[in-house]
Amino acid sequence: MTKTEMGKLDESYQVILLEQYDYESILGGEATLIHHFKLKSEGLSLRWYVPNGISLNAFQHNPIHAGSNEGIEFENRIKKIKGKEWLEDLNRQRNKIAKYLKYEDVLAHIMGVKDNYI
Repeated sequence: MTKTEMGKLDESYQVILLEQYDYESILGGEATLIHHFKLKSEGLSLRWYVPNGISLNAFQHNPIHAGSNEGIEFENRIKKIKGKEWLEDLNRQRNKIAKYLKYEDVLAHIMGVKDNYI
C-alpha cells in the first residue's frame, strides 16, 4: 500500500466513523474526531480497525494524550462503556499480522462492508 493510500484511509477513517457515530462523543457532547483507543503506532492491525475508533471532542481527547488524571478517568469511562469483550477484541486484533494490506479491503471495512481487513 502506498503512503498516499494510507493517508486517504486515515482521512476516511475519521470522516466515516464520525458519521457512523452521528458526531456524538461516547463521553457526551459533540464529537469532532476519532481517537485510536489503542495507539495506531501499535501496528497496522489497529490503525483502521473500526472498534478501535472512539468518538470524542478535543476537550476529552487532549487530556488522554497528556496522560493527565482527567485523561485516565476518560479512558476508564470508555472501558466501562465499551466493556471487557471489546478490550479483549482489540488485544486480539493487535496480535494479528497486517503486513500486506490492500487499500480496497481496508476501505470496505471502514465503510462497514467487511468485518475486518486482515
